Amino acid sequence: PAPPAPPPASIAPPNRLHPLVDKPLLTQVFSIEFLYVVLFLTIHIFRQGFLLGTLGPQVEAFFPDKSQADMLKSLFNVILPLGFLPMMFCTASGLAGFILNRPRLAF
Repeated sequence: PAPPAPPPASIAPPNRLHPLVDKPLLTQVFSIEFLYVVLFLTIHIFRQGFLLGTLGPQVEAFFPDKSQADMLKSLFNVILPLGFLPMMFCTASGLAGFILNRPRLAF
C-alpha cells in the first residue's frame, strides 16, 4: 500500500498549536490563555464555595424534619470528601481514558 498523504499545509502539527510551551514563565503567566484559565477557575471556585456554603440552610429549609435534615447534611459531609474514590477507580481501570477517547460517548 501507498504511504499516507502528508497533512495539508494549513494544518499545523499538534506541537506548534500552543507555542507557550517554549516561552519563559513570565510570558506564560501574562498570556491571554493563562489569564483566561485564572478567571475561569476563580469564578467557578467562588460559585462552588457559595453552593457548598449554602447547602446546609437549603437542606434545612427543604426538609422541615430537623433529624432528617441533620442526617442528610452529615451524609453529604462524608460523601463529598470521598468523591475522588470513583474517579480513582475509573482512572485506574482505564474507563476514564476509554470515555475521553470517545467524545460522543461522554456527552
